[in-house]
Amino acid sequence: MKNFLRCFIIAAFCYGFIACEKIIEVDVKDNQPKYFIEAYLFDELRNNVVYVRKTQNIFDDAPNQSILNATVTIEEDSTVFPLSLTTSGYYNNQNLIGKSGSTYKLKVEVAGETFTATSVMPNKATYNDVIVALPLPLTADGDTISPCSVGDYFIFNQFTDIADEKNFYLLDYNRFETTGSTAQSTTDDQIYIQDDLVFDGKTTCTPFFNTCFVEGQEVKTIMYNITEVMYKYYFVLSTVANNGTPGGDVTPQNPKTNIEGGALGFFSTASITRKTTKIEPITGFNPCTF
Repeated sequence: MKNFLRCFIIAAFCYGFIACEKIIEVDVKDNQPKYFIEAYLFDELRNNVVYVRKTQNIFDDAPNQSILNATVTIEEDSTVFPLSLTTSGYYNNQNLIGKSGSTYKLKVEVAGETFTATSVMPNKATYNDVIVALPLPLTADGDTISPCSVGDYFIFNQFTDIADEKNFYLLDYNRFETTGSTAQSTTDDQIYIQDDLVFDGKTTCTPFFNTCFVEGQEVKTIMYNITEVMYKYYFVLSTVANNGTPGGDVTPQNPKTNIEGGALGFFSTASITRKTTKIEPITGFNPCTF
């Protein structure tokens, strides 16, 4: 599973605001380095990743230090799975697969310190369909406010939320050029997170905002049912990236962690549903039905 910490878009229908900027002086403390743990467990065999790093002094330009001598385990129903260091610098277990509703306990031991966290694997919502459509919204003159050009397409992810429980979603994709001798996979540095506050138990559609697709591309989409911890962590990171909130001009906060023992980061479980869609030409707008 690739590192998620890239760029984030909150899936909400809202307009951005322009904020004024001013220069202020801040008395920054020379904080001591801390351990940073980024851990994921998915409901697919071998799809589990634990990164263990140590942050640098705030005035140190060196990159964060990867920890290669940690002891890492994940426990499920009294069965302990040891994770081994891979050549890519993260810890993994080849026999571990997450199950919806099960509780998982992460334990990381390094240099005499112990860090723990607990996460319950979310239930899996129904990923109904991937709908190819013309870019939205349209103005009275037929123009769009998206960055797409004439002939580009949007993708809408249609899914049905699980009723009477809090659910959180992350949507991602890869698109594959399927023609020519240089066919390859590409992806934008964006992921999309959403909660079910306004559509509990209903079928809804979420487009990949600001992302355009062209005829002939094969798009592999992924819907993750994520934990509230993971959602809130990414939400805070998105506010930092956007200078506060999607509207800006709000002081960002530090991401909260569910890891006990003094480390930064988080441990989250997530269930996965995958789909593959070929971008074919359409005539007229193909609406997302609810």
